[in-house]
Amino acid sequence: MAELFAAPTLAKITVAGQEVVTFDLQTAINKARPGDTIRLTAGVYKHPVHISRGGNPDSPITLAGPSDGSEAIFDGERTFQDGLYEEGWATDSHWAFVKLTGVANYRFEHIKFQNCWPAVFYVRGASDISFSDLSGTGARHVIFARNSTFRRTKNLLLERLRWVQDPDHDMWKGRIKWKEVKQRNGFENKSWFNGGLFESYDIYGGVTIRDCEVSHAFNAIRMQVPPKRVRVTKGKPTVSRNRDVRIYRNKFSYIRDNAIEPEGGLHGWLVAENHFFQVHAALSCDAVAIRNGAFICNRFLNISRPEDASNTGGKIIKFLDPSDAAESPACFGFVTAFNSIRTRTRYVSDAKLKPWTDVNNAVERFAANGRDDLQMFSNVNWHPEASTDSLATTDTQYPTAYAHDGAQVGDWDAIKSVFEFEDPEQDLSESLGGWNGTLPVADTAKSLATLPVNLLGPEGLRISVPASTAPGYRPLRSLGANSWIVKKWLP
Repeated sequence: MAELFAAPTLAKITVAGQEVVTFDLQTAINKARPGDTIRLTAGVYKHPVHISRGGNPDSPITLAGPSDGSEAIFDGERTFQDGLYEEGWATDSHWAFVKLTGVANYRFEHIKFQNCWPAVFYVRGASDISFSDLSGTGARHVIFARNSTFRRTKNLLLERLRWVQDPDHDMWKGRIKWKEVKQRNGFENKSWFNGGLFESYDIYGGVTIRDCEVSHAFNAIRMQVPPKRVRVTKGKPTVSRNRDVRIYRNKFSYIRDNAIEPEGGLHGWLVAENHFFQVHAALSCDAVAIRNGAFICNRFLNISRPEDASNTGGKIIKFLDPSDAAESPACFGFVTAFNSIRTRTRYVSDAKLKPWTDVNNAVERFAANGRDDLQMFSNVNWHPEASTDSLATTDTQYPTAYAHDGAQVGDWDAIKSVFEFEDPEQDLSESLGGWNGTLPVADTAKSLATLPVNLLGPEGLRISVPASTAPGYRPLRSLGANSWIVKKWLP
């Protein structure tokens, strides 16, 4: 197991009292064998690289930044315009600073990046890859992953990544409009922002994203599967891709479109213990076949609109629009529970609901300006297998108005306040905009009892959470003594 040293400019350096010769990064990558570490020396690396050979399960190859705390930076020296391409997903032909193809057992640690448009990392037919303690700005995609014909892309770990896509805050301040990023007709094409921290197309799964921080981005996480990956039996879907995805303990702030967006289908997802601040839509599941998805123990705070003049309504959960001619895809085991939400957006709006259990949440609605009404649900077509219960809310139309719409709703009346909380003064450059991440539940909400709920975990495992007191956020690990929550959901 050797340590190979790479440098932007070839030189002799002293390591542990011995003189060693550095390599350029591509040469170091080519020379590395299972168990080796490629150690970046401090400096700016400007030449993209390709990795086609990896390590072994017990001896991965590691590409890491300097061990002395100095910085190694991948700088693509590319501009926003280099992030433009036709509507769709990144392919082998698009530029990336690091391309991995047919590789397994590789680690990336303690590296910074900048000016890498469209992508920092492009992953194709790779497995057991980890990205830890990376940070940077810009890029349409930090990591984009695809399957290959002969090898599955699976078992990816992203942890402690820090990414600011738009450090000038142009999207949130309205200097770049949502319709420009979406390439709407009549608007300039500025779709270089239409990406995310992690995006994938048709990958198998086994993805863990934890302890990351994404801010001032158009999207954060977006994973798509094509229709052929979804099979429906007796009304229950089975999805052969996007399986076993865990997204937890992350911070999402100033997200102009969607924080978490599965597209096409998901199977066995856990989204938990995340913070969402000033996020247009937290979970987008509109045209998504769902099999066992738990959206639990998260906290949300939306206190004002972005300064763009259009598409600033927002919602917490996005379903298929009633005007869409398509039917909502099949759904089984979709549960949202134990979330604390203080928001000027609607909880659900413009939606054709699917089978869905919404229980033990705390949702405080308020109007930030004259364009915000206080409804939680607006223009919703209720599904006979959709229900919401044990809900603490300030929406004065709950539950009566929604029961008349045909919803299965609980019988708690609206309360005056759900949280004992004062909104922070925003600082667009601070973590979570300066919010400390807490939402203390008010006494009136504490007196309300929660209901027992069953969650369907990995491989269909049923996790029973008993009734307790106070709806809203609680730590995931406190949901019961069931050790599967820890062993299977939080490996």
